[in-house]
Amino acid sequence: SSVLFEGAQGALLDKDLGFFPYITKTDTKLSAAENLYLPFKDTIPVNKIGVLRAYSHRHGNGPLPTEMQTLSKKIPEEHNVYNEWQEDFRVGWLDLILCRYAIAMNPNLDSIALTCLDKLSGFSKIKICTSYKFTGVIEKNLSSVFNFEKIRNEYRITSINPVFGLEMEDRKKVTEILSQCKPFDFLEFKGWKENLNEIKFANQLPKNVKTYLEFLKSKQGLGLPISILSFGNTRENKFP
Repeated sequence: SSVLFEGAQGALLDKDLGFFPYITKTDTKLSAAENLYLPFKDTIPVNKIGVLRAYSHRHGNGPLPTEMQTLSKKIPEEHNVYNEWQEDFRVGWLDLILCRYAIAMNPNLDSIALTCLDKLSGFSKIKICTSYKFTGVIEKNLSSVFNFEKIRNEYRITSINPVFGLEMEDRKKVTEILSQCKPFDFLEFKGWKENLNEIKFANQLPKNVKTYLEFLKSKQGLGLPISILSFGNTRENKFP
């Protein structure tokens, strides 16, 4: 038999490495689950899977550099609407910088479970953000957090590093910078019109879907295999 440990909330809400103050009170990293099976780690096989949507999303306030209101309208979330305990559900193109940050927070992942791929059907082009632009000042004490180059009067940010032990004021500054960032570079992929809910076998996936997935698995993308692909709201809408 198998036992599944599911992380609470999401990686970017982690109490230590999430973007303060938009965080939870708990440890959302893989290490929290690892502590539970630590006494048995040499006797049981463990498969570590990171769960990721095929596009960026966020509830309520907090950094979401690729957010587009037009996408929020085209990719509605019927079960995640504004109410008394959560604010708007926000949507953007897939953000490679934040994805890689989450992966760096959770080293030794074996693979990715990519969900909600069906929500991208119908777009003529699909984008992935690979860098941000920021007009402002990145203070020297935050240079360990951001990898960037200065281009005239703005920064091109290419990655974010998980740094433990930052003071709360510095964590706030990191969040403020990310909240002001906009996409600098996008990769564009051809979209697809096919209804993926009707797919029964992996070889039936449209060519443009396969191209998108191959990039995500590559070193230029997430650098991890995709072990589970979900494209609908039933058990049948997934591989394997």
